[in-house]
Amino acid sequence: MKKHKNKIIVVSVLLIIVVVVFFYFFIPGVWLGGIDDISPESHVIIKQITFTQDSSGGELNFVDTVTEYDLNAEQIEMLKAFFRGSSFTRSLRGTLYHTITNIESYNTYDILIHDDNYIAVHDRVRISISWGYFSGFKQAGDGWIKINNPAWEDSILQILALP
Repeated sequence: MKKHKNKIIVVSVLLIIVVVVFFYFFIPGVWLGGIDDISPESHVIIKQITFTQDSSGGELNFVDTVTEYDLNAEQIEMLKAFFRGSSFTRSLRGTLYHTITNIESYNTYDILIHDDNYIAVHDRVRISISWGYFSGFKQAGDGWIKINNPAWEDSILQILALP
């Protein structure tokens, strides 16, 4: 009987460890800190930075173009729904390194939130998105979390396309 109890305890402890590790790495969008604090009255700006390859002069350079979008209440609600409906995976990397020599252009996004309530509750009011990795959420710490939605950029562009 004692052997059976020990087996149950070992299996229970292993199961708890597996569940804790899973929920450490898997982050549902509804768990993202601060998303619910953003209201339609918040001032939300998305900066789209497009880096375009320029190989004039024999060197590989990227020229950046910044487009700024000031979101209205409907776009803010869509952005919140996008985050809530997405899931993320915690990344252990603190810095993103990508080889970009074969890419003609790519986009990164900065989401800036100006809201007295948001600033009072959270110390970060800037969410950066690059290559499908997000930073600026409490769950990311000083690193990045990867979105599990391969069409994430299309969703962001649909939000920005609204008048």
